[in-house]
Amino acid sequence: MIAGRGLIERRHRPRGLLDSPLTLEIENGAPVLPETVLWALNLQEGDLLTVESEDSGIFFQSYLCQLEFLLDVCAEPWPFAEPVLRKPMAAVGPNGTLRLPEAAAALLKPQEGTLVLRQLIVPAGMFELQRTAGPPSPAATSLAAKPA
Repeated sequence: MIAGRGLIERRHRPRGLLDSPLTLEIENGAPVLPETVLWALNLQEGDLLTVESEDSGIFFQSYLCQLEFLLDVCAEPWPFAEPVLRKPMAAVGPNGTLRLPEAAAALLKPQEGTLVLRQLIVPAGMFELQRTAGPPSPAATSLAAKPA
């Protein structure tokens, strides 16, 4: 629910935390978010993600999670929501594919390295995609459910 108004039937805050980086596969020109990532970040097909580009990588966060948070904590959310609405957006496609805007398209250009996802703890639900020289270490990724 968003702000108790019943506009959306599910919460969009993350369910869990990935404690180590994860290598992503690219399928038909799009990165694929594994089921564990979709579950942990509480994402489903059709969900939008805001995109912020920085030197270190490209950061994504659930658009609905951000709006839900603003509606829950701000009496007047519009001044804070407007900048979120102006950000470039990515979308979760079928089978966990991530459809990227131009701001993130450079990640998909053929180049050396591995596409790696890291989940950030703050702000909630934000993750980073970046190219690294090789696969992340350690190779094993664990997932922990967040306390309710």
